[in-house]
Amino acid sequence: MPVAPDTPATLAAFVAELSPDVVGVHLKTLEVRRAYDLVAPLASLGVPLIAGGPHATVRPLEPLRHGFDLVVTGEAEDSLPALLDHLDDPGRVDGVSFVDRGIPRHRPRAKASGDLDALPDPHAAPSTRSSPSTTALSARSRRGASCRAGGVRPPAPSAPTT
Repeated sequence: MPVAPDTPATLAAFVAELSPDVVGVHLKTLEVRRAYDLVAPLASLGVPLIAGGPHATVRPLEPLRHGFDLVVTGEAEDSLPALLDHLDDPGRVDGVSFVDRGIPRHRPRAKASGDLDALPDPHAAPSTRSSPSTTALSARSRRGASCRAGGVRPPAPSAPTT
């Protein structure tokens, strides 16, 4: 089985074999149609599908219309772990969109954590988060990753000249 299944059928087989509590997908606008095609067969597995990322943030209804059960909008460092603890009641979690009795619901975006650089190193071993009903394997990445690849940081802003 490939590490990154690249067809809807191989992804569905991979997820069925793993039997996870949830499946999360990072949606980017340029690749969103492909992502929707890949995850379409997962709806029949009965695993909650969670969308996140820039596309899901600006268009939270769209992933809900394409089979996702939940959408995390904005920064997910705090809202995603809270959502994993409250999958049975997503209305308690800020930064989440979902459908309740046929009506789309949107919770206000969660405020971003203070210092994003204080989060665990994304290259370190993934962490496991457990709650009484959910176990999820997650690895975090930092904001501005394209600017920080290989440890390169963007230059500090210069002080305004007077």
